[in-house]
Amino acid sequence: PMRVPYILENRPGYTTPFMNLFQGSAGNYPGGQITGVPGYNAAKLAVAMNSGFK
Repeated sequence: PMRVPYILENRPGYTTPFMNLFQGSAGNYPGGQITGVPGYNAAKLAVAMNSGFK
């Protein structure tokens, strides 16, 4: 929903309650108008969080 609590930096994060499941969509910061950035940010976070795995 586009309400004040969900605008800009207040959008949901890239992590979920499920281990190793990340979300990167138009609903995440910075939003759908900036193509590919939410997915890129989610991928960077996933790599950073799992960099110790082989």
